[in-house]
Amino acid sequence: MVRSVIKICLSFVFLLILQNESFGQRKAELTEEQYKVLESTYRKAKEKTIYVYYHTIPFESWMQSLWNEDNYSDIGVGFCSFKESDIKLALSELKNQVFDLEEKEINREKLSVKIKTSKRKKRSKASFLSEPISIGDYSFVFSRSLDQKSVHVLKKDTLGKWNYECGVPLEFELY
Repeated sequence: MVRSVIKICLSFVFLLILQNESFGQRKAELTEEQYKVLESTYRKAKEKTIYVYYHTIPFESWMQSLWNEDNYSDIGVGFCSFKESDIKLALSELKNQVFDLEEKEINREKLSVKIKTSKRKKRSKASFLSEPISIGDYSFVFSRSLDQKSVHVLKKDTLGKWNYECGVPLEFELY
């Protein structure tokens, strides 16, 4: 009888540990290429310090507004022009891949001193970023803060360096 109770209790504790994220599974990590994209996203930002939340954000429903008729047209989306047809194709493929976004840990040691990670969700200066999605020569980073939601679009040059191409504001507050 005592052995049965002990076995049941141990089984229960084991199941609890497996279900707890901190014990059962580690968050996936970003690739080196994804860190390069994040660095390039803020390379020319005028702020001395950029605060980002220490995990990427998974798919959120507001991300689909990129393809709303208010934002998307035959000539471009947001501040992105479709002069080059490959960006239009990349955005079309992004529509399929955006649902696969996962929460991943951002390792602050792999970022420059300009970008700081924050564990406080309520921190007003922190941006919540998606993991970069690279399609061909383009990479897309969804960004959410207290007053805006947007998509940063970067393009890889012939030397393999990521450069900010354009942005798409999706939601924002005017002050």
